[in-house]
Amino acid sequence: MKLKTFTQTLFLLLLSFVHIAHAETKQPYQKPGANIRVVTPDIISLDVSKQKEVKVSFSAPSNGQLFITAKPKPGLTLASTHSEWHFDLASEKPEVTLNIEGNTNGKYYVMFHARIIEKSKTSSRVFGIPVEVGDVSALEAKLEKTGKKKEYVIMKAEETITQ
Repeated sequence: MKLKTFTQTLFLLLLSFVHIAHAETKQPYQKPGANIRVVTPDIISLDVSKQKEVKVSFSAPSNGQLFITAKPKPGLTLASTHSEWHFDLASEKPEVTLNIEGNTNGKYYVMFHARIIEKSKTSSRVFGIPVEVGDVSALEAKLEKTGKKKEYVIMKAEETITQ
């Protein structure tokens, strides 16, 4: 009887080690869509009515073609000469330079649409980088004082499907 209990315990112990080892080898979560991420910056800070040059770098697969389009949300202006870029990932590092300006204190977003074509397979992803213009902490304190501060942000979604 003791041997059977010992064997069952040993089996459960081995099973738990296998489960833990499998859990540690999992890759970090990848959102659906193109395998592309923003490396830098996490957030962009601007002074009101002052233009700032920002380099945005991305991580992407090492082959294929990458197409990136930048579109500022209302409240921001892109003074860059380009808002669309194309990279051959086998030979180029995906990095873009933006000249951004905001005229009113607040938190805004620059949205990016990325499309990767790899071995005649296309995948895409949309993401944004937050842009804080001016003293956002004063604006948040004012909203909190008046009770108008929201615990969540509602953003209009836009989707374009291309073949």
